[in-house]
Amino acid sequence: DRYVDWFTDELFGLDMPGVAIVKANVCRLECDVERLEGEKDRLCNFAHIGGDNKARDMILGSAIVRNGCLSEWYRYRAEILEAAQDGVAIIIDCHSFPSDIAPDVDVCIGFNDDESKPSLQTIGQVERIFRDAGYAVAFNRPFANALAPMGYIGHSLMIEVNKRVYMDEKTLQKNDGFEKMKAAIGLLYHELQKMGDHENEN
Repeated sequence: DRYVDWFTDELFGLDMPGVAIVKANVCRLECDVERLEGEKDRLCNFAHIGGDNKARDMILGSAIVRNGCLSEWYRYRAEILEAAQDGVAIIIDCHSFPSDIAPDVDVCIGFNDDESKPSLQTIGQVERIFRDAGYAVAFNRPFANALAPMGYIGHSLMIEVNKRVYMDEKTLQKNDGFEKMKAAIGLLYHELQKMGDHENEN
């Protein structure tokens, strides 16, 4: 499916000191673990089956499947909160998007308009890293906001990468841009850690 986050676990899931990786165990088209707490009709919203109402009704009509979705929804948030308690300075909410949605955007940087929004200095540094690597950057476009689970006290950013930058959207294979984007993300992690260390010294 074009909305599946193909290869984002490899792009963003870098084995680096100081980086904690939390991954959903289900496809977001079957169970969207990032739906907000308190959202109206939460079960029907995060048990999202691509707009197919018959499939959705079947999923929600099964107590086993419905409870499995709820269990994964809570596990995902609990693991993020546990990582944050271990000193994670910022959540990076990682996704991809089909190229036709915003063909002029390579990297979307999303953030909330609340206390979870990082400083302008941090947002500017993230923008510079991707622009210096040659990518076109937009803020909160084509998607906006970032995951900040209830109980999380800290900053959060969403990074959405245009699929065409790192993969062939027809064959669903990585392209020559994969390693370049992966390197840019590694630099992003490194620079954010440096900024966090500097802030802790002040």
